[in-house]
Amino acid sequence: VDELYVSSGPGSFTGLRVGLTVARTMGQMLSSLRCLGVPTTHAVALRSADLPWETLAVVLDARDARVYASMFVRAAGLIVPQGSPRLVDVAEFLAGLQRPITLTGEGLAYHDLAGEGISIAPGELHFPTAQAVWHAGRQMSRDGDGDGNEKYTDYSKLTPIYARQPEVLRLED
Repeated sequence: VDELYVSSGPGSFTGLRVGLTVARTMGQMLSSLRCLGVPTTHAVALRSADLPWETLAVVLDARDARVYASMFVRAAGLIVPQGSPRLVDVAEFLAGLQRPITLTGEGLAYHDLAGEGISIAPGELHFPTAQAVWHAGRQMSRDGDGDGNEKYTDYSKLTPIYARQPEVLRLED
């Protein structure tokens, strides 16, 4: 094993922690192993590669009438992130969408985001798969993440991406 691609989130709190712990342990044991954290939204975006879209938004539920959204475009035959993911109120997200756009992601099961100029990807494409994480990791390892960031991450720096703060911190505010 030369490279390890691990889903870094957002996603299930326990699932992310377990997956990243396994990746970090393997990185510690295999000194030549190159690790790469793959954002869940990138893996989900790649599942819609065969659909006819110019701009794609991956929408994940963040509770409290908010979504965690990442935008993607096609560039030189690749699906690349456009800007940074953001945590936003559903109404603000809808109001700020540049159309036409295609939406995908598990957040569509929780929020009605249909509207003029908005296409919805088929439901089976709304979730990441191990194969999509591998494809996204392969693309990122060859081309970077689209934002000019380094391709690989030191195993000790693999950290989860959370869609929102833990409840205990939100309740303090």
